[in-house]
Amino acid sequence: MEEKYLFLFGNTPQLGLKELESFFTNCKVSVENLERFSLYVLAKTSVIDYQTVLNQLGCTIKIALVLGDDYDAAQLEAAIFQELKKGQQKVVFGTSSPDKSLSQQSLRVLKVEIKRKLSLTKKGIRFIDSPDERGLSSVVIAKEKVSEFLIFKPDNKFLLAKTIAVQNYEYWSKADFGRPFADPRSGMLPPKIARAMVNLSQECPCNTKESRTLLDPFCGMGTILQEGLADGFAVIGSDFSSEVIKKTQKNLEWYTKEFKPVKNFSLFTVDAVHLSQLPLSEIDCIVTEGYMGPTLEIYQEEVFTSGRTEKLNTEKLKNIYKGLEKLYIGSLREWKKVLKKDGKVVMIFPSFHLPKFTLKPEKIIDKIRNLGYSISYGPLEYSRFGASIIRNIYLLNNLS
Repeated sequence: MEEKYLFLFGNTPQLGLKELESFFTNCKVSVENLERFSLYVLAKTSVIDYQTVLNQLGCTIKIALVLGDDYDAAQLEAAIFQELKKGQQKVVFGTSSPDKSLSQQSLRVLKVEIKRKLSLTKKGIRFIDSPDERGLSSVVIAKEKVSEFLIFKPDNKFLLAKTIAVQNYEYWSKADFGRPFADPRSGMLPPKIARAMVNLSQECPCNTKESRTLLDPFCGMGTILQEGLADGFAVIGSDFSSEVIKKTQKNLEWYTKEFKPVKNFSLFTVDAVHLSQLPLSEIDCIVTEGYMGPTLEIYQEEVFTSGRTEKLNTEKLKNIYKGLEKLYIGSLREWKKVLKKDGKVVMIFPSFHLPKFTLKPEKIIDKIRNLGYSISYGPLEYSRFGASIIRNIYLLNNLS
């Protein structure tokens, strides 16, 4: 039976939308009337195991069943009350309005009135407030067994949905913070973003039995590689630093022991512009975040390297960026020697947003087509709050 479902994105809704659309297409999920909004997607589908679906996605944080989409404020209260009335004697519930169509004060009034009515028919009722605008956390919903109701107002009427699946917080926490080695000073890519990038790269993320190989030529601590393993790829990582590769080896050995992926990993110490020296078979896809230059620190409108060890003037910063452009263009040219025809490249190009000027990857993008790639889409932006470097994610296709 087909129902309407709501897929709620986290802090990167633009990337979440592309990842979800890719998932629907590649997994051949039958979807009717896909409606796109800034924070979420509505889709009519008959997919059954929504927790399994959510476990494959990086940037979708919740899936909810749509209860209705034409409520006024009074009908919202009645609908939530009737839904909670069906359940057990003990009720734990919460309400959230990620698009701020209802204020925190209005949500509190709504919850108090629902609790008052429920107290006439139930024993043990409590509601949980959310400090987060996007709603209750996955941890709270799972541990407290909360019935969460999401309220949006896409037009003149309210839409009401009940959360039915949340992200596996235990996996994401362990995959991020449980690893033996990390380098937070370099602004390491979060596993959820890495998973989304891996999902964008593949033909069929639902079939882990096919022989598929993913390469990360700037593998760092192995975040993209571990998420490639999670998605059923055999993964190959390389980095110019032998010390980094040693740490990546430990991280992936730990990941393999903890999560038991079905495929294996291989690691090499080599510069990204000399990959063809390796004994590689044809690669299905390349997913990577290239070297992004020295870690920058901004203090009183001036730019320094990390720890303020060196002040960088405009000329030095532009030269750093020119070096990155040369590295990326040389790498993309080299990768064509190992990437199969129609193979995908999902790559991050940085832009520097500095107090006095901005540097963007326009020169790189202009040259990509001359290198024999097409651009499917991009940029999909990701950055931490207040960051001076923004990650621009592009999906490229190898044309030859």
